[in-house]
Amino acid sequence: PTPERWRLLFTLRDTAAATTAAYARGIPREAVRVELGPAHARRPHAELDATIDSTWDKRVSANPRVYDAPKYRLAGALPLRADDHGTARPVACALKLGITGYKEYLGTHTAAHLGRLMDDGRVAHGDENAHLSCALGVETVLMTRDAHVVMLRRSMAVATHGGLYNGPSGHPEPAHAEGGLNSTPAAALAEVFGSVTAETIEETGVRAEELSEPLLIGCMVDGRLKPDLLFV
Repeated sequence: PTPERWRLLFTLRDTAAATTAAYARGIPREAVRVELGPAHARRPHAELDATIDSTWDKRVSANPRVYDAPKYRLAGALPLRADDHGTARPVACALKLGITGYKEYLGTHTAAHLGRLMDDGRVAHGDENAHLSCALGVETVLMTRDAHVVMLRRSMAVATHGGLYNGPSGHPEPAHAEGGLNSTPAAALAEVFGSVTAETIEETGVRAEELSEPLLIGCMVDGRLKPDLLFV
């Protein structure tokens, strides 16, 4: 497999964690703010959206295990610095979430015309991601008690990045949040953090009681601009 390019959008040093002792290891759920709504949805592309179906059909034909499902769309991940009011546990990160789907993800981020979607997004909306799904993933640095990091090799049957190594990873599922697609921002945030634990249990077999609460440590995008929140 070809090594994957990636780019960090922010790390702990860019947030209130840099000056807040309580966040030295990472940002807890209560220090993350979520905005959720249609304002953060993908902007349709008048011409190229017609190719999403054909791209999807080719993917399903090549891999019948691929299926569509709602995903959260990351429209923005804003690291926040501590203010000057002496707050002991300030909000350290703001996430702007909409709803997309796995079909939209494959139909935009893996399309041959990805570059044009980005260019048109910049011109029409001032945002290279405007026409992209930006389906939000999560990945964790799973540390053992004896200071080792668990790495897993991805199946060759997955839609992207087959055969590469990473930590336990997956997607938060809007359908699993309390209220489903009509959930509150707080319920969406609970699903984002809960999915980290759920994916770790599913992929490693480690029991829930043996895991600490996930802490947010950053955000990255891969070579095709798909975002992942990073946890420890």
